[in-house]
Amino acid sequence: MTTQVVPAVGSGRETGGHDRLAGLDLVRLLALALVLYTQLAGSFRAAGEPLGATSLVDDYLVEPLRLNPDLRFFGAALIFLVTGFLAVRTAARQASVEFAARRALRVFPPLWVAVLLCWALVALGQPAVPDTGSVTAPDVLGNLLLVNFFTDPSVTLAAAAWALLPIVAVYLMIGALLPVLRTMPWLAVAIQITVCSVLLSIMPNFGTAAAAAGGTIGAFGTAVVLGEVVWLVWSGHVPLWAGGCLGVACWVVFAWGDRLGLHGSGDAYPLTLAYAFLLVVIAVQISGRMRMPSVVSYLARRSYGILLTHQAVVAVVLAPLAGHVFSALAVVAALAATVVAGELVHQAAERPAALAAARLRGIGS
Repeated sequence: MTTQVVPAVGSGRETGGHDRLAGLDLVRLLALALVLYTQLAGSFRAAGEPLGATSLVDDYLVEPLRLNPDLRFFGAALIFLVTGFLAVRTAARQASVEFAARRALRVFPPLWVAVLLCWALVALGQPAVPDTGSVTAPDVLGNLLLVNFFTDPSVTLAAAAWALLPIVAVYLMIGALLPVLRTMPWLAVAIQITVCSVLLSIMPNFGTAAAAAGGTIGAFGTAVVLGEVVWLVWSGHVPLWAGGCLGVACWVVFAWGDRLGLHGSGDAYPLTLAYAFLLVVIAVQISGRMRMPSVVSYLARRSYGILLTHQAVVAVVLAPLAGHVFSALAVVAALAATVVAGELVHQAAERPAALAAARLRGIGS
């Protein structure tokens, strides 16, 4: 069965097929590097032994660009934008059932393997999750389904999975709005922005864990939606002026979430999102002129598994090494371990899930 191709209005581009944007692989690799740097720099700084590179990063990046300490959120911002771009690009050529099934296969099987890996490390007595005692079966089940973010008290095994809350929420909105997306894409994006703003209006009024999770969706959801806007303009589905209006609306709602204190520590989240947006736009524009080295594609394809497991793996590796070996050796060991964990998630979950997703092509059409 041939893949449906949706012509890009007025752009001469096509949005179907299996073409891969090389620039976005580079952005994924950059996001991965930034997330790992944030984790490693924060770990060594907390131990009172800051990495030598942190002073250079602080002097030449953090302070001049007014970023968060240890480049916090920069990697996540890139991930949100790329996710939104690719999600709406994929949705443009899939039926609602196929889109939902494929997104579920993309998100949950790797999450399950990552959660089980983190749980195994905790069960073996490793310091994979700070301040965690025994982990019960309901705790594990809650993590497998992301329910842990909606309950209190709860144990979070894969800490980075918080980012899946706005991502999954946007997937659900895209799936529900597919008919609108295909006829009036600007309206589909406007509805998503409105939903995020409503969540920001309501959720801070409640003090429950579920309300906090809803606030996270509202506070970070527009970062994912902004990635959709990039695709809509790039593909020619909305004119530049309309995309500019939608992009500003995304950023304003995101900045509002920051003013409400829903982005955590650091006051540079909106500015960081703006920098990340510029990088993604540049990457998309130059993708047709680039060929990525195989190592970039390799790491980009395993970035999800690395991101899900990196906090637990880095904590386990650094625990016996920090303060006992040169920091450079400890960093290399931690990075190698994260790649191994990412490969495990990729082989155990992502590859089988991709094969299952391929069999769903055309379902619901």
